[in-house]
Amino acid sequence: MEKFKATIQLRIKLLAIVMVITVLSNVILQFMRDRLPARPDFIFGFQTGVFIGLLVFLLYIISKYTACLKNAEALKKLYIKEHDEREQLIAYKASVLALVVLLVIVALSTVIAGFFNIIVFITLLSVMGLLLIVMLTTLTYYRRAL
Repeated sequence: MEKFKATIQLRIKLLAIVMVITVLSNVILQFMRDRLPARPDFIFGFQTGVFIGLLVFLLYIISKYTACLKNAEALKKLYIKEHDEREQLIAYKASVLALVVLLVIVALSTVIAGFFNIIVFITLLSVMGLLLIVMLTTLTYYRRAL
């Protein structure tokens, strides 16, 4: 259980680093707003919402992990949940299906966007290419590792 406790502590540190990077990038971008191209208020509101949502989510996860570190029973439940084979299989099946569905949606969106806007078409084509690269990279890695 000590090894798992160390893993949770490492996760907390990494999540804190992500939080700091998120806050710093938001602050820097806010101060440089005048030097950046003009953008509609909708985009500014969306970006602010994403930053705030990410920070709230990170704070929730960090507080959950911190509470588990203070309570041995909660830590044991978290360990069991993360190492449960049924849960792992469900997550695996859901991830594979989600990736396939996303690839199909992005491919169809790319075809449709090609009729209307070249910039959107190239953007979606890039997203689809990146999804395929990530999928093939992870597939190759796990075929060699397992």
